[in-house]
Amino acid sequence: MAEYEKHLYMTVFPINALVASQLDPYNFAEHYTIGSTKHFQGKVIFAEVDINYRHPYFDIDHYLEQTVPHPDGGPKKTKFICSYGVLEHVEYFVEPSGGGRLRWALAGLSRPELESYLVTHNLVLEEGQVAELRPDAEAVHSGHLAWCGKNAVALVLDYGYPARQLYNPRGRKAGSLVGYRGHSLVANVLSNPGGVDITAHVNFDDLSNAAAGLGWDRGQIRPLGAFLALHGALDLLPAGAARGEPLSPADWAELATAKKLLAPSGMAVDQKVLEQGKGPAWQAYCKLATPPPVDA
Repeated sequence: MAEYEKHLYMTVFPINALVASQLDPYNFAEHYTIGSTKHFQGKVIFAEVDINYRHPYFDIDHYLEQTVPHPDGGPKKTKFICSYGVLEHVEYFVEPSGGGRLRWALAGLSRPELESYLVTHNLVLEEGQVAELRPDAEAVHSGHLAWCGKNAVALVLDYGYPARQLYNPRGRKAGSLVGYRGHSLVANVLSNPGGVDITAHVNFDDLSNAAAGLGWDRGQIRPLGAFLALHGALDLLPAGAARGEPLSPADWAELATAKKLLAPSGMAVDQKVLEQGKGPAWQAYCKLATPPPVDA
């Protein structure tokens, strides 16, 4: 009887499952898209998982032992190991794929802190949900605030939300990881290694918890537009705009740039400013932070 190499695959669409198979990736995809009517036929998204991956949640060895050729000698196409809670127990990694290219790979969680992070923030990921986790963020920010001392103000400017919004599957089931090149969005962040700026949203709860742990004010999160308006950005707009006067092309260009920063439909949607502080400096800052004259 023919010998077939065993593989582990994680399907992401149409269902999230961990599957053992004796098919190579190409034939596994072909089986799902055009050769299988038992489980699914059509589009499929999957990734191969390291065959050495093990986690107590999955009885992988048991199902690999059952992944054997059929009596007629044909390979075992699919042996479902688990079809619930799979993504919660695997982690994406980046590895070289040859020719200077990179690709995503899947394996077990590299650190137990990743699971603890979900518990700490009371997060339950849905089937197929992808999330960027930073277990060290709170400790790193604590170090920054401790360096500032007991009489200081810290302003953190970044894209992000509190955990309940950032990890809400209705808004970001695919996560927040994106790339930018030439101010244009790049969906595949691995498409041009070294030539794409990669970013992911911040969980502001990590930074708020860090402040509270050091006796700092947990702070207030403001949309970027509101923060800039609060601190005088509107006064810097072309004077003729407020009076309804004709504007020069340069003035129109300046207004268009300002709109990206101030209008809710621009960068102000996701970009936030977290204001934190401690001591007399923070008290003085809070007195100065009066509401803006108009909504940003």
